[in-house]
This record gives sequence, structure tokens and C-alpha cells, in this order.
Amino acid sequence: APLIYGQLAADGRISEVPEEIRGQWRYLAVRCILEQERRTQELVKLCKALREHSIQALVMKGAVVRAVYPQPDWRMSSDEDFLIRPEDLRRCDLLLRSRGFELNQPVYSPEELSYTHSRTG
Repeated sequence: APLIYGQLAADGRISEVPEEIRGQWRYLAVRCILEQERRTQELVKLCKALREHSIQALVMKGAVVRAVYPQPDWRMSSDEDFLIRPEDLRRCDLLLRSRGFELNQPVYSPEELSYTHSRTG
């Protein structure tokens, strides 16, 4: 929603969209942008905690790709991906669990683990 709405507004073509749909798109765009901002703030806090625990983490995909968008908030992501050194996995797991994350089951591969935050999803 933010990408479509934002691009149409930037091109001056948003008025071509019927008012009812335009209002829905505007509402969805604002809601998505606010949610993405919250997720980004949480990502920054998590990266800081990883650094404080000397866990090297390489942020992959979504958060990095947002930087190349004309408006970074237009790039929505529902999760964040990290590359963690094998020797840091145990400490990273403990840190994530201490911050309210739960390991998703089943684990199909020890090289790719998925966590969900108990409060924010």
C-alpha cells in the first residue's frame, strides 16, 4: 500500500483514484508505515543488544533493501533476517529468548532458525 499510494501521490496521479479507494489506500499506507517504523526501532534495539553481547550479526534482505527505495518506509517487511556465526548461535539463542523471542518449531535445519516475538509477532 505505501509504495503504490506514495508513487501515485508523487506522480500527481492520486486524484485519478476514486476518493473511497484513495482514503483506504492512505489509511493502509499510514498504518503500514507506522508498523514498519516500530519494527525498525525494534531491529535497532536488537542489533545494539547483539553488539553489547559481542555477537556479530549481518542484517540481510529487508532492512538493507529499504535503503535503496526512494522512501525507505515504502519497503515493508514482515520479518528480519540475520546471518550469525556458528560459534555465536548458542549465545544468540539465549539473548533472543531473554528478549521475549520464541524458537519456532519444528526446526528443519540447524543452519536456519526462525523466532517469533511473544508480544509483537
